[in-house]
Amino acid sequence: MQTIDQRNNLPAAKRTQSSVVEELTGLLKTMAQDDLDDLDEMSTLRSTFLLSQQDLCGAIGKTPQAISKYASSKGVSTEKINSKNRGYTNKGVRTILESFGFIYPSNTIAFQMLKGGSTKTIALVHLAVRLCHYGSRVCVIDLDPQGNASEALSVDTTEKPIFYDIITGNATVEDSIVNVSEGLDIIPSDFGNSGLDHFITSKQRNLATFVKVVVDKIKDQYDFILIDCNPSLSHINTSIALSSDYLIIPVNPNKFSYNGLTQTLKELLRINTEFNSAIDFKLLYTLFKERDNLSQKYLIKYGKNLKSKLISSIIKENTDVKKAIDENKFIFDKPKALSRQDFDLLAQEVLELNKYFANNLH
Repeated sequence: MQTIDQRNNLPAAKRTQSSVVEELTGLLKTMAQDDLDDLDEMSTLRSTFLLSQQDLCGAIGKTPQAISKYASSKGVSTEKINSKNRGYTNKGVRTILESFGFIYPSNTIAFQMLKGGSTKTIALVHLAVRLCHYGSRVCVIDLDPQGNASEALSVDTTEKPIFYDIITGNATVEDSIVNVSEGLDIIPSDFGNSGLDHFITSKQRNLATFVKVVVDKIKDQYDFILIDCNPSLSHINTSIALSSDYLIIPVNPNKFSYNGLTQTLKELLRINTEFNSAIDFKLLYTLFKERDNLSQKYLIKYGKNLKSKLISSIIKENTDVKKAIDENKFIFDKPKALSRQDFDLLAQEVLELNKYFANNLH
């Protein structure tokens, strides 16, 4: 029995080349218009990129009065977040924290995991945003050809230079940096970066320096450089690892993720052995459900074998994360979201903010 393509009234196997091309062209035009409509909404839906006074007080253990006193003495004022809350800008928070003697660390961190669907990009983007909220100067380098980090940060990559343009000499590093908000920049990505591995091989580039030379050019401008990677074994991922101070490997409560972690660690061992390097790593446990037996099982499993590597902040599964991204916002714009505090604590841990203020009470 033949399958009928009702639109063209032809058997599916006998559709003409012209009808298929016409259909695909029409679909792409429709989708492109949808993308333009989404871009038009970005300016009205974007996050405020302000840290509320309440969040700042909770993070450093200071009263609102103490925060206000230090802020006022440094000429820092609050700005409106919404009808009920006010907050501080990136520079304002930085001024306040530095007035307490806090020194921002400097790290290049790559998010790598050989299994897809690990929430790698979601975690990186929210860490970048929250570090920015806490006054850090952050640059995201998106080296995943899917460009999801770029899209999550509402960057239109259509006419923006990408990493491939930098290494082929068609753009400078400075040309490629896009400002997202005060304190947060990105070198965006698109499918053009899928040619990086071929470029490395054909030009016989040194993996130890290929990414590092670009990172070194901008390292002094930022406290944190966060690099998003594609989930695969590749020359570019090796070079990314070699340019990083350490890796964050997101893991989930399932067998596939655990096996992906094994392969990722084998690859890291190969890199450290072959290049005589000492790249360290940390595990970020995501998609956790408190009442789920598998979540508990793998928390115990990761903790038993890799306790010293496990970041104490555990990210709960929460549909509000995807909803926020779809609205061109972030989980921090949803005060009641389940995983909002998880990402907040992750940023504090990476900054070592709690540790500093626990040991330096004023």
